[in-house]
Amino acid sequence: MRTVDQGEAQGIAERLKGKDEKALEELMDAYETEVFRIVQKIVKNILPKEDIQEIVNDAFFQVWKHADTLDEKKGSVRTYLAATARNLAKNRLRNHQGGVFLVQDYDVVEVADVFDTIEQEERKRIVREALEQLSGEEKEIFIRYYYLYETTVEIAARLGLNGNTVKSKLKRGRKKLQAFLKERRIEA
Repeated sequence: MRTVDQGEAQGIAERLKGKDEKALEELMDAYETEVFRIVQKIVKNILPKEDIQEIVNDAFFQVWKHADTLDEKKGSVRTYLAATARNLAKNRLRNHQGGVFLVQDYDVVEVADVFDTIEQEERKRIVREALEQLSGEEKEIFIRYYYLYETTVEIAARLGLNGNTVKSKLKRGRKKLQAFLKERRIEA
């Protein structure tokens, strides 16, 4: 896995729109480990590793298939990929016989599918607007915790913070988002 900066990610997204297979390879090289981890955290021990890898592959295929709809103004290719992987993992769990899928009641961030209704697009806009109320570090912590399913320990290590600091910032972030949504009379 290699690190990709925002400019390089935008370049990859543009090349994907032109169906450049090398761009897909670069995308997979940059994000496959992260996408695998996201899917694994969602499905926990319910699905075997082979199914997890299939979901990861499907996520990259969906990005490839719908590359022409990528809009950097709505989110980066990384965000789109993570959202796609999350949705595919949740759908697989819903369809898995005998599997139980528990949605965390504190999971505020809901990412919609590519073909969602206008109402869901509006929700995404509101969530993005709400997240803009957070400081840069709070926003990063919030997204890593709720969206990328990283633990507070993982976030603390990645950002060089104390674990309790991460927990405090999450708590403050939730309060800010609740206040923002309450002001707009939106139920969380």
